[in-house]
Amino acid sequence: LQASQVWHALRRIFPEATSVVVMPDHIHILLPSTDECDRTRAQLLGVMGSVSRRTGLPHLWQALGQPRPVNNRDHLRRTLRYTFLNPCRAHLVRDPLEWPWSTYR
Repeated sequence: LQASQVWHALRRIFPEATSVVVMPDHIHILLPSTDECDRTRAQLLGVMGSVSRRTGLPHLWQALGQPRPVNNRDHLRRTLRYTFLNPCRAHLVRDPLEWPWSTYR
């Protein structure tokens, strides 16, 4: 239930996201470059905090890391591959197409 809530909130708030993958304890989101990094970070924290409050689980998510720029096309491809294969590496699914909370589909 929480993954579904996070998924829908992230897709609503960040429709421009290049990729989104919601994992059981963290998310991967790749957004176009923006000068409003602080506002974007606050929105993301708001989504995560809202779900944590609704579930009563204060430590539901890993800490939000600092955004890192994607410098070139090869870096973008590696980042997308890493992101989309994350559910497979975690042994949640065998094929990234099976993971319902991913923009890979």
